[in-house]
Amino acid sequence: MSKEIQHTVQASIELVQAMDFLEDPIYLLDLDDNIVAGNKAFFDRIGKSPEVAIGSNAIQYFHPDGEEASCPVCQVRKDRRDAVVTLEEDNPHNHTGWPMEVEVRVVRDDANEVVGIVHRVRNLTATRNAEEALRNSEARLRLMVKQAPAILWTTDTDLRFTSSQGAALKQLGLKEDEVVGMSLQEYFQSNDPQHPGIATAIKALKGGSGNFEFEWENRDYQVQVEPQRDLRNEIIGTLGVAIDITEKKKGELRLKRLLEAAPDSMIIVDGQGKIKLANSQAVELFGYHREELMGSYVEKLLPKRYREKHVGLRNKYNENPALRPLGKSNDLIALHADGHEFPVEVSLNPLQTDTGMYTTAVVRDISQRLKEERDLERLASFPELNPNPIIELDQEGKLTYMNPAAVDLFPDLAEFGFDHPVLDGVDTFISDLASKSESLVRDIEVGGRVYEQKFSYIPDSNVLRMYIWDITKMRDMTRKMAYQATHDPLTGLINRGEFERRVEQEVQTAAFDDRDHALCYLDLDQFKIINDTCGHVAGDALLKPLSQELRGALRSSDTLARLGGDEFGLLLIGCPLHRAVEIAENLRAVVEKLRFDWQGRSFGIGVSIGVVPITSESGTIADVLSAADAACYLAKDKGRNRVHVYSPDDSELSRHTSEMNWTHRIKQALSEDRFVLFC
Repeated sequence: MSKEIQHTVQASIELVQAMDFLEDPIYLLDLDDNIVAGNKAFFDRIGKSPEVAIGSNAIQYFHPDGEEASCPVCQVRKDRRDAVVTLEEDNPHNHTGWPMEVEVRVVRDDANEVVGIVHRVRNLTATRNAEEALRNSEARLRLMVKQAPAILWTTDTDLRFTSSQGAALKQLGLKEDEVVGMSLQEYFQSNDPQHPGIATAIKALKGGSGNFEFEWENRDYQVQVEPQRDLRNEIIGTLGVAIDITEKKKGELRLKRLLEAAPDSMIIVDGQGKIKLANSQAVELFGYHREELMGSYVEKLLPKRYREKHVGLRNKYNENPALRPLGKSNDLIALHADGHEFPVEVSLNPLQTDTGMYTTAVVRDISQRLKEERDLERLASFPELNPNPIIELDQEGKLTYMNPAAVDLFPDLAEFGFDHPVLDGVDTFISDLASKSESLVRDIEVGGRVYEQKFSYIPDSNVLRMYIWDITKMRDMTRKMAYQATHDPLTGLINRGEFERRVEQEVQTAAFDDRDHALCYLDLDQFKIINDTCGHVAGDALLKPLSQELRGALRSSDTLARLGGDEFGLLLIGCPLHRAVEIAENLRAVVEKLRFDWQGRSFGIGVSIGVVPITSESGTIADVLSAADAACYLAKDKGRNRVHVYSPDDSELSRHTSEMNWTHRIKQALSEDRFVLFC
């Protein structure tokens, strides 16, 4: 073989091998049909490795039973010509089971001599499905356009109609394409370039877009006009859509009448927070002219200090709109046009329309109601009789009032002032609360008891009022419930759920932590004998001291858990594997020495322990727990009362895993009735 031919063949081989990323099989044959090279998809298709397939004859893979008639692909190859051959799935020469396209290309050297043949095989199933879907989509689109409750039309650059479709044509007394050839000027009966319809179309011819409204036969239409472009993105005319908005306009008129008839102030706001409608009551409440409100952001009606916060609340509401009736704590401070502020109650109601989401806000001035409530509160409160402490301070921190309960509980409060624990830190936020008129709640510990404090600024008397509740019992109950949720009630050790949470935390951080950790899985030996012969009461009586013995043999940083029954888990933080094995052996010895006496009978037990390291290569928590369980199983299988360290290349572990897999396969085969009797 000449150097030129070798160079051509080598280049072809490298090109084919470089196409491993393609899904289509590609392969190179020499002139005797022997495989020279192929991409990954090719070798996957014939089910052979490159080492086995290269050098073998390709015919055995494509026509293993020989050919009664010449294969079209083989014929093209024999003719030494380029071609694309399509073989349907029922073609006798097609053994793939799907329609395919085979592209054959002849490889030539610099002297134009044929030196090899390249084949590329394509599965046509996806392409044909896509073509069919496209045809169906086009048919559906044509049907939708004809049945759309609108009018769709196109014009050329001279603004003459080239098409008109849509179900709404009947409302104008027109048939489909009846206006084709007519100009917009003729249709609108106007040559004025400022006419809304003509002006919008001219704008579209210049690359812009726009909309306008017009009335025809006592019906109102809204029209959107866009430029119509060809495949080269050049403007070839206009595209217009007209929608009948007669009923919408009637609805808006009815809505305006309803707004005006409402007893409260009502405002309709769009999704951007702009006021679209406001009734006369709202105009009177806020003191603006209607024209000053329309199009303004609703935050205009709030004091400046609240506006930024309200924008965030409004956006959050738009993400999850819901009905919020009056009396549900939607109170705000509103701003009158003359600058004075007043409290209002707000009801919100989302309104979804074809043009977007709107919100109807009912606004009610509650100044008089709040005054009456404050007066009633003063009459009904009688703070002197309240069993909980109530304290008032002025802005300088001077005590202005303490009810009897406060005096009894904190008799030295007046003497120490801000230095008293109950007022710790109050001096840092008293001015801030006064300026914001907001409430603050915090917990504080005084004399071993926990109190909840609520601070509220009272503008009428210019004082900070503090309500105090003793929540010590509630806190202790909360802690007790939290403890019970994470601990085993019998042994006092943490339970399985809390243990797995801690293990998962160490597994997830192992990739970023240079420290070594380890996990031990402990399973008591002979424990079932005690349960069976003496009862579960005896078993429980054994587990309590056993848990204490195990915990006493561990470091303070180690986590011991009862996983259930006679199984325990041990998480060793910052512990290398050799040290973990030492700890496990020590625990095994502790259990082995323990003697359990019950009703005149003495029992000895052992423990089998599986140890697994936790590193960045350990995988998920499920992988770690599974490895520890498998290691513990092998400790039992090898004679019990011993420690076994997990290793991924452990032959005994592989055998155990294989046996477990076979157990699963046999059970599944039995459940699916897949066993066959041969004799």
